[in-house]
This record gives sequence, C-alpha cells and structure tokens, in this order.
Amino acid sequence: MNRRYMQFKRVSGMWLFALALCVRALGAAAADAHVHGIAVLQVVADRQVVRIDLRAPAHDVLGFEHAPQSAAERQHADGARRHLRTAWYRTPVAAGCRVTQTRVQLPGDEHAASGREGAAHEHREHEGGVHEAHDDVIVSHVLNCRRPEGLTAIEIGLFDAYPALSEIRVQYVNGAVQGERRTTPADRRAALTR
Repeated sequence: MNRRYMQFKRVSGMWLFALALCVRALGAAAADAHVHGIAVLQVVADRQVVRIDLRAPAHDVLGFEHAPQSAAERQHADGARRHLRTAWYRTPVAAGCRVTQTRVQLPGDEHAASGREGAAHEHREHEGGVHEAHDDVIVSHVLNCRRPEGLTAIEIGLFDAYPALSEIRVQYVNGAVQGERRTTPADRRAALTR
C-alpha cells in the first residue's frame, strides 16, 4: 500500500475514534441534557485540525428557548450569533491556531425547523400539563493549528457574555489523551492534557 493511503487511513481512523468518543460523551450528557446553567464544550484535536463544539441551553445564551418572535428577540439572537462566530475562547499562542470554519445554530434556524437536524429539542411537561420546548444553541468551530503540540489548554470566555452559564464541561480528545474538565466563572481554563 502506498504511503498516502496509509496516512489517510490513520487520520480517518483517528477521526472515527474521536467521533465515537464524542457520540458516547454526548449520549452521557443527554442523560442530564438541557440543564440550565450548564453547557458542554467538546474539543477534538487530530494533528493540525481541531474541532470545538459547544452545546448550551438557549435560555442561558438568549434568555428564551424558541424562535425569535419579536424585533427585540431577533436583534438579541443576531448579536449572539455574531458573538458566537468569533473566537470566544483562547488557545495557547504557542499552538498557532486560527479559526477556519464556524457554524452557529439557534432556535428557529432553518436546520432546526426542518427535522431538527442535529439540534437538541425536547418537550417536557411542566406543572399544569403544559408542554414546553427546550432548545439548545449549537456552535462549531474548526481550527488549524501550526504547532498542535502547543495545544495544552483552552480558556473559555463565555461567562461574562452569558452570566446565566455557571459551568461549562470541557470534554476533550487531544491525540491519544482524553478527559473532561469543568470550568466556571472563577476558573475558566481547562487543561487538555492528563
């Protein structure tokens, strides 16, 4: 077999392994899904490519869990979308990372409305038998890091912008290392090493 094919198989295998870990982690997170105040951030690094995925209750980011209905809600959602497209986290300068792709999904987005593609959408019965929808905000960033060995931590900058968030659980796969860290407004840095 040629060298490029073997390299492709190795990279594909790493991504499949990382994806399986993330799916397992999301499944575990789904057991406590949609807990107000708590978001889940997944960091998957394979060589120079790093994917950062955030899932947070829409209530904690937007203040509501439905498609924007008023002009004020639309304006607030647009502001949140612009903010979440930016790098609201910091990686070590030594890693030389830059964002190459972003995706933000808010309640009411076309993807969410048609089949709920990838969006967490739950109906829970509240007092009085009223069913209420619970949507999440989903954000994905893809980074390219010139020196991936320098990606030893991530610092989360969401707590000031979204004070309803009290905890962000950082689940990571960094090469052969995997784990979970908890960040709070008082401790925003998560090590991505053992």
